[in-house]
Amino acid sequence: MKYIILLGLSTIIFNGCATKLTTEGNKTRQIEASSKNSCVYLGSDEVESMFKFGDSGNRLTVLNEMRNITALKGGNAYMTNDFRSDGMGHYSASFEIFKCPVAKEEYMLPKKYLELEKLKELLNKEIITQQEYEIEKNKLLNYQ
Repeated sequence: MKYIILLGLSTIIFNGCATKLTTEGNKTRQIEASSKNSCVYLGSDEVESMFKFGDSGNRLTVLNEMRNITALKGGNAYMTNDFRSDGMGHYSASFEIFKCPVAKEEYMLPKKYLELEKLKELLNKEIITQQEYEIEKNKLLNYQ
C-alpha cells in the first residue's frame, strides 16, 4: 500500500514538473520545411524527457525545451525533424534551429495598435475623416 501511495505522489509531482517556457522561448515558432528557405540555418539539436511516466508533462517539457534552446542559440524558429514517444510517457525530438525574417504583425504589438495602424491607413486613403479617426482612435486607446 505504501508503494502505491508513493507511486501516485511521484506521478503527480512529475506531471507538474514540465519545463517552463522562457520569455525568449515564447517568442519562437515552429516552421514547416517549405518556410526554411527564407531563413538562416543556425544548427540542430536534440532533447528528451527525463522520466518514463507523466505523459502530458513530458510532452510539454520536450516542446518547451525545443523553443527555449532555439532562443538560447539565437533563433526565432525551429523545424521538428523527429518527435518520438515510446508509448510509455517518454518523449524525444530532434530539430533544426533558424533565424527567420519576422513579419510586421509578429512583433507582438498589442492588438489595439495594429487596429490603430489600420485606422490610420483608412484616414490616409481618405476613407474616413479626421474627426472619425479621432473618435475611433480614442475608443481603441480607451480614452474617455
